[in-house]
Amino acid sequence: MINASLKSKLLLVIGLLVALIIVIAGVFWLALRDIRSNYDVLSAINLPITSSLQKQAYLGSRITSSINELILDLVLTGDADETDEIEQDVATLSTELDNYRDLIDQVVIQDNAPFLAVETGGQSIVASAVSVLSEDTEALTVENLVEIREEIEEIEHSFITEIEALIALEQAELLNNRRNVENATNSAVITVAVIFLLALAAIPATILYLDRSVTQPLNKLMIVVGALRGGNLTVRSKLNTQDEIGQLATTLNQLADTVQEKIAVSEAAREQAERSDQVKSAFLASMSHELRTPLNSIINFTRFVADGDTGPVNEQQAELLTDVIGSAKHLLALINDVLDMSKIEAGSLNLFIEEDIDLKLLLESALSTARSLLANKPVRLHADIAADLPLMRVDRHRILQILLNIVSNACKFTEEGEIQIRAQRSGDEVLISVADTGPGIAPEDQALVFEAFKQTTTGLRQAGGTGLGMPIAKNLAEIHGGRLWLESVVGQGATFYVALPVNAIAAVPATA
Repeated sequence: MINASLKSKLLLVIGLLVALIIVIAGVFWLALRDIRSNYDVLSAINLPITSSLQKQAYLGSRITSSINELILDLVLTGDADETDEIEQDVATLSTELDNYRDLIDQVVIQDNAPFLAVETGGQSIVASAVSVLSEDTEALTVENLVEIREEIEEIEHSFITEIEALIALEQAELLNNRRNVENATNSAVITVAVIFLLALAAIPATILYLDRSVTQPLNKLMIVVGALRGGNLTVRSKLNTQDEIGQLATTLNQLADTVQEKIAVSEAAREQAERSDQVKSAFLASMSHELRTPLNSIINFTRFVADGDTGPVNEQQAELLTDVIGSAKHLLALINDVLDMSKIEAGSLNLFIEEDIDLKLLLESALSTARSLLANKPVRLHADIAADLPLMRVDRHRILQILLNIVSNACKFTEEGEIQIRAQRSGDEVLISVADTGPGIAPEDQALVFEAFKQTTTGLRQAGGTGLGMPIAKNLAEIHGGRLWLESVVGQGATFYVALPVNAIAAVPATA
């Protein structure tokens, strides 16, 4: 039964309960049928016979009394009254004797002598009464009348005695039947009580059965599920039943095996990807370092030549040398961006946190850069910097890098109109916004703005670049415990927001 299905177990329990109900109902029905049968016997046999005997006794006594009165009248007056009443009683007694005979014929009686004696006594009274009524009473002497009276009284006494004895017998039988009814009732009550007690005893057994076959397995399964949900993927269910719970346990084990295998594969892939990222970051850092050294040398030596330190140069040569220096600086900036991004991805970018940094000075530096970038464009530059900006605990160089990246981005994409730079305190943060009237950024491209090495359609068409400026700015803001986001409508421009905590508590100071 352990391997039976859950449905079969529940059907078994329900079947047992239904069987108990049917048994109890059946016992009640049988008991009630027996009791009713006994009562039917009492009503159909004992009671009619007793009633007939009582009626016969009454008629016998009445006939005897009437004959005695008749004889007394004959003795005293020599004349008798009408005998119609006696004749009617005799006829009634004869009829009742016939009914009595029919009743005792319907009953199986082991000893019918008392019943026959009553019948014989009744017939004797009838015969004696008929004999008296048929005699010529005027020819009878007093002695004859006295003899007849004594004979009838003797017959009546014997008849009444037999009837009383038989009535006593019937009452005893009635009492016996009543006791049988009571016994049957008591037996039914006892039987039902026993079955009810058995049913009560079966309830704990049923509960125990359901607990062992349903509740306990489910609890064990829930423990396994809880362990799996908690991250312990090595735990397995040990249920081996063939019911639905056992099948669920097997499926759960298979699912855990599959998840564990998938996680192992994912971990291996993640570790491989991390190793690849580390190798890539190390390579980029190494290459960036190796490139920065000769580029700095190129910039410095070219500046020496352009400044005439190595000899005089004409105007055309000076312009060419200036172009070389500009291109080298641009290349150096790109290399610095790649180096910063590689450090960010490797998690090795450290901040050099300083106390009491005046953000207004950093904003003025960014505004100065913006003015130089907008010198040849019909773009108005507006600044709204609150006078009560607090001194901040940040990395001065990295905050300036964030501002320059955002401001340079706005200047790059704004060909006409205006750029507005605002800064104000908002609680424990300083909120900086840079709004431009450039082409704007489509909703589907806005996520690309903060992804490394990705360019929007407008960016590729108008500005080019590596696509590292805004991702670096966003990561630097988040490293300080702040955030950077944008809002834009195509054709109306874009607004970049930077929220920086006054005290960059989460920032990690740079190690010298």
